[in-house]
Amino acid sequence: MDEERPTPESLLEIAKKDQAPKRGKLTIYLGAMPGVGKTYAMLLDTHIKKEESIDIKIGYVETHNREETQKLLEGLDIIPPLEIEYKGIILKELNLDEVLRVHPQICIVDELPHSNPPGFRNKNRYQDIEEILNNGIDVWTAMNIQHLESLKNIVYQITGIEIKETIPDEFVKNADEIKLIDLPPEELIKRLKEGKVYVPDLAESAIKRYFRIGNIMALRELSLRIAADKLDKKLNQYMKEHAIAGPWTTKERLLVGIYASPSAESLVRTTYRIASYIDAEWTALYVETEKHQYLSNKELEWLKKALDLATSLGANVVWTKDVDISDAIVRYAKSNNITKIIIGKPKKFNILRPSIFRKIAQNTEYIDIYIVDPPIPKQESIFIKKKSSFINSILKAQKPFNLIVGVLSIVSATIVGLTLRNHLNQLNLVFMFLIALSINALSLDTYSLIFMTILSILIFDYFFIPPYFSFAFSDFNYFMSYSIFAFITILINILYIRLNKAIKTLRNSESKTELLLSFTKDLLNSKSKEEMISKLIRHSKHFVKDIAVYTRYGDDIILEAVTRGMQITKKVETIVKWCIENKKMAGFSTSTFYQEPYLYIPMLKDDKVYGVVVFDLSNKNANYEEELIYILETLTNIFTSAFKTVFSHQ
Repeated sequence: MDEERPTPESLLEIAKKDQAPKRGKLTIYLGAMPGVGKTYAMLLDTHIKKEESIDIKIGYVETHNREETQKLLEGLDIIPPLEIEYKGIILKELNLDEVLRVHPQICIVDELPHSNPPGFRNKNRYQDIEEILNNGIDVWTAMNIQHLESLKNIVYQITGIEIKETIPDEFVKNADEIKLIDLPPEELIKRLKEGKVYVPDLAESAIKRYFRIGNIMALRELSLRIAADKLDKKLNQYMKEHAIAGPWTTKERLLVGIYASPSAESLVRTTYRIASYIDAEWTALYVETEKHQYLSNKELEWLKKALDLATSLGANVVWTKDVDISDAIVRYAKSNNITKIIIGKPKKFNILRPSIFRKIAQNTEYIDIYIVDPPIPKQESIFIKKKSSFINSILKAQKPFNLIVGVLSIVSATIVGLTLRNHLNQLNLVFMFLIALSINALSLDTYSLIFMTILSILIFDYFFIPPYFSFAFSDFNYFMSYSIFAFITILINILYIRLNKAIKTLRNSESKTELLLSFTKDLLNSKSKEEMISKLIRHSKHFVKDIAVYTRYGDDIILEAVTRGMQITKKVETIVKWCIENKKMAGFSTSTFYQEPYLYIPMLKDDKVYGVVVFDLSNKNANYEEELIYILETLTNIFTSAFKTVFSHQ
């Protein structure tokens, strides 16, 4: 029997790894809880490497004033940390630029989940470590399991404590080595009581709130699972590369619907865990409807956090527009071969209106649908969106002018009816009021029309149904006939509004699609680099006011074009250089140089950077921030493809 050979796919993966620029190796010392000895174990290993004459240096270590840990720093090479004053306190922080300048073979950077103070170019320490790794330096770091992003809600359910600082799972999954540092619960609590973890007089309260036997065992199990999962993935990769037979599963694709709600982040984490367990690709889909423009700042914050979280966890984030959420989900699922759909459990059910789950289930085949009920943190549940009263809903949803026109049409019909009541029969009076309601049906929203319809029924009953000038009526059939005719106008209004929404959504999508197609055609007809850049600026003007374009020729970075309103400073040039070196976006709405008003998008194609496009987003509406960034990324990608094909100098 012939010896089995590796598959072409596995050989391609190996070839890509060999061709990729040298990247440092990441080792994570993982613990279930504080105090298990992660930093201590890391420093012990540091001494071993130093004795082997390996260039290993301390970038940052947090000893928590533990004497036994501080002693281990003796004899080690330490890169002096930055000292930053923040809120009257002197903080010691990782000196990233100095680490890159010294360029040791291995750098120790403790406290992986740490958040940097304002003013640093990266929001989080794991991003600093990412830069160090990209410069070919190995990094050793440490973290506790509760800081893993996808486990945030599970940890909250176990301990009752919400974790503020978290690490994206993809960062941990891509680690080259995870070293599990573990202690039995009894020994950990003993260390706590002896003051080796926290200050002794705070130990008892810490035990009662967090260091419970049950909490420790649960968190230990989670850390063991993560370490075992990493080992399993390494084994699978080894088996693929060496053509060892195994039960390889077919790739599945998950889709999760994102909503502007406090449970959106939890829903994303749940989907990520499911996708990780079954090794599936997954997509986070947000469907923008007309309600999007009425979202509060808090709801927009929930939405942005959920989409950012999905991006950090490796999801394919899609923003689309539609009149109906379920229709959009079904359409995307069918066109992208989705095998499982995950949606949040509705907090209330409407008997008259079918739920999203029901509509998706009725319109899909061979797709599994999961309904999950993620927990909501206490501080988010405090924020309760107060429902407006019926009248307030009308005033909020409709322009005052339209309401005035609606009232005047009913009043006019009443005046004309009273004037001609002795000359018109009852049927003519009915149709005169229905004409007024029909006019309202084409100009008012549904809530306002319902209000006007009820008002017209009361007026018609009071003035035109015997006995006059009372709400009593002698002919019930006559009253019912008018009421039925009146409410038919509401149905007309609902259909009219839905049609208008569909047309509006179609026009918006069509205009953006036409613009992108037009941009693509223009680029293909370009005869010079300058003409291509000019067309990029012209088409970008539909979305932003100012733009700058940098191109890269070898080691030189050249500013090719800039509009008048864009201020090119030394900092802008520094960020452009950073984007080229790290092959990542920066600036507005990202987590690197996040306080900047400009968005920096690298011209990335086939793992090469051909330049950077800088967009001014300082005056943009937050409601459409995510969609705008998606469009600008698309414009940049189209431009990059054409630029690479026609004018590449790489």
